[in-house]
Amino acid sequence: MNGQNNRPSVYENSFKNFLAVTDMERHWLLPKYFQGGVYVDVGCFDSIMPVILSERFPDSEVWALDYAEKIIEFLKPRFPKVHYKTHDCSKELPFEDESVDYVCAGEFIEHLSEPKIFIAEAFRILKMGGYLAISTPLNEEKIGMTVGGPMHVWSFELQDIKNLLGTEDVTTVKEGGNNTILAWSKK
Repeated sequence: MNGQNNRPSVYENSFKNFLAVTDMERHWLLPKYFQGGVYVDVGCFDSIMPVILSERFPDSEVWALDYAEKIIEFLKPRFPKVHYKTHDCSKELPFEDESVDYVCAGEFIEHLSEPKIFIAEAFRILKMGGYLAISTPLNEEKIGMTVGGPMHVWSFELQDIKNLLGTEDVTTVKEGGNNTILAWSKK
């Protein structure tokens, strides 16, 4: 992560000690291709999906990674079926090559100084036939306002995501006043 506004403490201070149940359309769409196996939610923050998927797929191994240690410490004992781990996901991901079936990065890549490095790492850990699922705000021109404000290092158009992931499996959903890009790329 890069910049003063992307320190773990910024996220820890905004965490409300519960899991998010807003933007559920995006939450449900991101794992739409997951059929079981090893699932990794990268930059999980307050996502409820690792908990739901660990219950829906009890024989699966569900991981949730975030670099905000206080958030992971809060969630870990409350949801023991999920493998919560503190990790800076802007660098190497803590999994062996081709060991993961599904990588999910919801509202994450726009915070990275080097999103291409993350994408390469995600594909490194994915098994053949595995999926990378991401969501990120769609860059829409707003007078006097940048999507995501100072915490976002990048702003993406649809074509940017298609190019970055090498896929046409991209859609948008409307959440509140913003559009969010969702994309799935298969290894």
